[in-house]
Amino acid sequence: MMKKSISLMAVGGLALALMAGRGTSGRRPVHRHPAGDLKLDFRTDDDAVFSRPVSISHDRDVIYVIDAEENEVRVFSKAGTFIRAFGRKGQGPGEFDSPADLDVSGDRIYVTDRFNKRIQVLDRKGGYLGGFKVPFTPDQICVLSGGRIILSHLPLGIEGREPMVHAFSEMGNLLWEQANSYYSGDRVYDAFRNFVVMVKGDREDILIVHKSDERGVFRFDKEGKSGVAIRVADEFEFKRISLPIKGSKRQVSGFCWDATFDKGSLGLLALDDTEENDLGPGREVFLVAPDGFVKDIIDLPAAVTRIDMDGDDLYAVDTENRLRVFRRGQR
Repeated sequence: MMKKSISLMAVGGLALALMAGRGTSGRRPVHRHPAGDLKLDFRTDDDAVFSRPVSISHDRDVIYVIDAEENEVRVFSKAGTFIRAFGRKGQGPGEFDSPADLDVSGDRIYVTDRFNKRIQVLDRKGGYLGGFKVPFTPDQICVLSGGRIILSHLPLGIEGREPMVHAFSEMGNLLWEQANSYYSGDRVYDAFRNFVVMVKGDREDILIVHKSDERGVFRFDKEGKSGVAIRVADEFEFKRISLPIKGSKRQVSGFCWDATFDKGSLGLLALDDTEENDLGPGREVFLVAPDGFVKDIIDLPAAVTRIDMDGDDLYAVDTENRLRVFRRGQR
């Protein structure tokens, strides 16, 4: 078994330094695109409302939404019509305990089953095909060619820095580990610093986007080698927030709420200020080119918490936990 580990900052630092001048000057025109709702099938509205939606994704035919509280995956057409649901709470095959994410490869669905600490492999109707246990609570998943299953997890922050990204074979053998966590000894602050979004790129690779205090987007291929990092331009702004920690306040620079990737563009869901003087999910999705410049902004009619792009269509879950299907240019 091959196993290796390296610091995220170490592998990305040189690339970011080389790119430091590219993402902040010589701004290009940014185009705004309104997006409107595609009409959902009102006969199935109840099925498009969730208790705790944690993930939204799509394949060639359908949309998948994971409801962690209901321990199920719901499947919809790309127009938002409910098709089926599968899963229930438990420890048996096809059962979940707080599922977190899924990815589709061919006719197989790979689900991170968080509190059962395992990966389950299912067919497109939810039938159990196999799986394996992992030694941590898995969060996000990307399945690459050659049977590479890439997982992320949020570290507990007890024993110092630890890898947050892990690659396994389809047999459950650990292949490599990357992206060491931030560690200061303050578990609350460290948790905020270690929230990431992992998305699949277009080069048989993954992109790691930090939700706070980091403008660099890091890239790893299926063998764990670091690729050219993206430094997102300054026009995509941080939003600062104070965290009350141990009787004092520490500043965190919020970066994005969620992220997605499609056809060469990284989509970043911007943060927005709330009435409670806090930060929450916004209604703007910034499309970032490979050189880090923002090229387009999609204006949504509602704030959303989860996004997934598919050409001109954007699948999302809004702040009322409802499925929304938007189309660029739709009014």
